[in-house]
Amino acid sequence: MFVFDDKVSFNSKLIAQIICFVAYFPILDEPIPILLAAIMGLQHAFAMVGGLITPPLVVFKFSICGFPFCPSLQAYAVSAALITSGICSIINIMKIPIPGTKYFIGSGILSVMGTSFTFLPIFEIAINQMKEDGIEGTAAYGKMIGTSAVCALLELLFSVMPSKVLKKTFPPIVSSITVILIGVALTGTGMKYWGGGVVCAEMGWRNHGKKSVITSLKESCLLPVNY
Repeated sequence: MFVFDDKVSFNSKLIAQIICFVAYFPILDEPIPILLAAIMGLQHAFAMVGGLITPPLVVFKFSICGFPFCPSLQAYAVSAALITSGICSIINIMKIPIPGTKYFIGSGILSVMGTSFTFLPIFEIAINQMKEDGIEGTAAYGKMIGTSAVCALLELLFSVMPSKVLKKTFPPIVSSITVILIGVALTGTGMKYWGGGVVCAEMGWRNHGKKSVITSLKESCLLPVNY
């Protein structure tokens, strides 16, 4: 809270009000002003949509299709990610009880379920390896989806295990290192996108397309071809 006297200028009051608005940290269960709630909700919505569409877009654009790209499959992947996220988010928020047990489907917390950047390095590496072995990109993607579905059964098993068992199985030193390695694996991908994209760094753009297309791609690359 700021207290002003008559000697404080109007500009100082305005700056102080802006500081209060920006540095607002509500306590638990405190009512949030409508304007602030709308701004925070809009900010979260933009971040949420970006996080949902980026992983499938990156996988289809640079790993599955490559150059030339496949807009129809990219649109399909983004639409599937948004629809699946909406359905799973509703189930997670509703916290549906499982009859005859003490377990629930969902957490009951207002949170969004969706795609994860955790699987992005794994998908890129595995799909590229299968393509090198002669498997088509879409078929390689189907194999990865099937593998993910099988691995999801292991996550279901973990969800019904006691928390004490999980903490002993995955101590903080293990889980923290895993999260750090995920970020490290994504750093190289981010640098390639910043430097002109994976097309410039990995896909041998000199061997594709017409000369005019090649020239425009070459001029847009900040990284060398063999980066």
